[in-house]
Amino acid sequence: MESGKATRSTLDEAYQELTDAVRKDWRIHLARRKDVLDDVDAILSKHSPSPTTLDALKAMLSSDKALHTCTEIIALSNRVADREGDIEVVMHLLCFVYLILLEGAYNSTLRFLYAHYLQLSHTRANIADIRKKFDKDHIGRSLFEGWNRTVRNAIAHATYSLDKGSLMVEFEDQDGTKQRLRIPEFQALVRNVYDVNVAVLVLLILRIFVPPILSESLRIGHS
Repeated sequence: MESGKATRSTLDEAYQELTDAVRKDWRIHLARRKDVLDDVDAILSKHSPSPTTLDALKAMLSSDKALHTCTEIIALSNRVADREGDIEVVMHLLCFVYLILLEGAYNSTLRFLYAHYLQLSHTRANIADIRKKFDKDHIGRSLFEGWNRTVRNAIAHATYSLDKGSLMVEFEDQDGTKQRLRIPEFQALVRNVYDVNVAVLVLLILRIFVPPILSESLRIGHS
């Protein structure tokens, strides 16, 4: 940077350093989920930011308060998970978070990514349709590792129970389909859904919100 003015090379370097720093910190916090970051990054980089996706973006960001609630509950479940007698409480907390995420932040986030990917102004596509499209295009597969229809439906219909002997949670869908998960496995399922929302929020800042600010700094620096 010369005479206090920004140059394209220095701004690009600063942007890359910021990107690397956030990615590093995020991976340390969430561990093993670099695949989620990479999949989200691939979708967001498919097109330049377009006004046609603003409605979907607003819908996604409007779920931020619910996401904060989920963050606190996940942290609480982690603290009490190993305390004897509290395992049933943990199960109910995780069920609550899982349903909130699937019906709120996670759903809105996937719709935003889908709208951005296809350059739509908005979309009412459901998770199954979004997954079908992404699978067809071989993109975003890690985004659905936390989505389990049987678990979701069992929670929605309150047809789940805890076997205190084995510490297994059994989820039963209305059609009789069953899924059994240990509490740590259920925690991982919830976290896989949660991670998608965090990855998108982080990369939205890096890919969509930061570049215009850097461009404006560059313009002012050359004026």
